[in-house]
Amino acid sequence: MTALVTALSALLGAWVGARVALDQFKKERAFDTQLEWYRDAVRLLFNARRELSALIYESEIGQDPTAEALDRMVAAPAKAAEQADTGHLFASVAAIEALRGAAAAFDRRRDPRQMTTEENLAALRLIVSAYTDSAEKVAAEGRRHLRLESLSAPAKIRLSH
Repeated sequence: MTALVTALSALLGAWVGARVALDQFKKERAFDTQLEWYRDAVRLLFNARRELSALIYESEIGQDPTAEALDRMVAAPAKAAEQADTGHLFASVAAIEALRGAAAAFDRRRDPRQMTTEENLAALRLIVSAYTDSAEKVAAEGRRHLRLESLSAPAKIRLSH
């Protein structure tokens, strides 16, 4: 009888231990997926901002942007919208809205190929600002959503440059 109780206790203990380990593994995988989504969203926004800033600089020094650079600029809002669409499973509503706001900044302007240089520069500066704001909102929301510590002011400054 003692052997049976011992065997059942061991089996129950092993089953409970396996369940706890599996649940922990699932939580860690979900966290990793969420973290990856937020990281990719912020990277997408900052990369687009960097490319737009380069276009502004090239225009200011009188250099015509390449067709490839213009194509990347035109494709940027679709990438932001696509990232927002993939976030419905594991991102917060605020983060998705911030990404959609960045994409909408492009929607509010005409095709850059149909604008004067001055119009393009003014529009690009507004879009760079919108992408910066959106990236900072997504990063802050990601940290809140994932229950990570918030960034200090100096870290935020380093992140935005």
